[in-house]
Amino acid sequence: MMPNDKPSSGYNRYLPFIAACMAFVFSGTALAVNQGYLDALEAEAGAAPVETQQAPEKAVSTTEAKSLINKLPEGLSQQDLEGLLKDGFYGSYMFYNKLTSAQKETVYKQYQGDPTIKGVRDKIMELLKR
Repeated sequence: MMPNDKPSSGYNRYLPFIAACMAFVFSGTALAVNQGYLDALEAEAGAAPVETQQAPEKAVSTTEAKSLINKLPEGLSQQDLEGLLKDGFYGSYMFYNKLTSAQKETVYKQYQGDPTIKGVRDKIMELLKR
């Protein structure tokens, strides 16, 4: 026996065979489990109603969409406008909050004449630059 040789045990020669058998058994179990899972998913998918989306009645152009997005609700009080800015346009609200009471009133008048966020933002920035 050489100094680097390990003594051979009876189990070492069967180790590759045991490993191959275990891999075969566990892979079959994994496939069976996966197949059961896939069958359950297919059954659920088959039972679920299919929803279809209807096409919009009228296509909206990009400029129309932007104007709809930028449009603010009309008829708000000054306090409601401040709440809207705080809840929906917080960055604009932070600048608005730096204005004096008289300047805030000017912004409100701007909103009454042009109820868009762009008009309100432009007026806020104009007043801040003064």
